[in-house]
Amino acid sequence: MRRGVMYFWKYPDDEAAEKPALAFMDLTNCVDKKIELAAVE
Repeated sequence: MRRGVMYFWKYPDDEAAEKPALAFMDLTNCVDKKIELAAVE
């Protein structure tokens, strides 16, 4: 997570290898107080 943005890679080593993230989520735009697990797809 960097600057309020969470990044997602398929494999943990992909981040260390500086591969581009598959997806990201800007948490600065979250307004809900409740956090739930997301499905892995």
